[in-house]
Amino acid sequence: LVGKEIYRFHAVIWPAMLMALGVQPPRAVFAHGWWTVEGEKMSKSKGNFVDPTEVTREYGVDAFRYFLLREMPFGNDGNFSMESLNTRYNSELADNLGNLVSRTVQMVDKYLNGELPPRPAAELAPKSREAAAAADGIYDAMDRLAFSEALERIWAVLRALNLHIDQEKPWVLAKTDREKLKCLLFDVVTALRLVAGWIYPFMPQSAAKMQSELGVRKFPAGLTAEEVLEGPSGARIQKGPPLFPRKPPLSAVR
Repeated sequence: LVGKEIYRFHAVIWPAMLMALGVQPPRAVFAHGWWTVEGEKMSKSKGNFVDPTEVTREYGVDAFRYFLLREMPFGNDGNFSMESLNTRYNSELADNLGNLVSRTVQMVDKYLNGELPPRPAAELAPKSREAAAAADGIYDAMDRLAFSEALERIWAVLRALNLHIDQEKPWVLAKTDREKLKCLLFDVVTALRLVAGWIYPFMPQSAAKMQSELGVRKFPAGLTAEEVLEGPSGARIQKGPPLFPRKPPLSAVR
């Protein structure tokens, strides 16, 4: 991985030197783009550098890593703005991911006394199987260093899970169909365990916290989708603080 301004040296001159020495050159060289700030090139004269210490103090390291790899299609130039960071943080991390994990864990705790039921038949847990089907596309994007695409595929799974909960209404099933409720919550928890493994390269701390809340005591970041689907049932959910507390709009802060 190199900056695009030094691509010629790393793709032409350095491999030629290695070959002259009989040393195996790199199999691939990937040149990443530049970051602009609010549409302008970073420069000492303008003083518009982004201080990662300041950003991570407010948003955390995981959220900062997520934004940088989500916002820029890797290889092209990207634009950094605090407004974009704040928007993605609230909509994608706080709402799509954090709120989904929080309410799932709370429902298992409230309706099932914190313990997952035995694994249901595959046809009664469709969402985890649908989520697992997304694995090949995610792995392919990672192999191509298309990190933004990989994250979009993961977030498509999260949006489908949120919609599934809204449509099935487990708070109603708790009063009308306990068996269907058990299958639904087991299904969502299993799908979220898959998601935790997928986001580990981007947000390792958050992924580990997710697995802890979802009843996984040994973090299975290296497990395949099928291995997660066949994992043990009967684990206990462990409620924790919100993964990504919502931030006020920047206009409100100003």
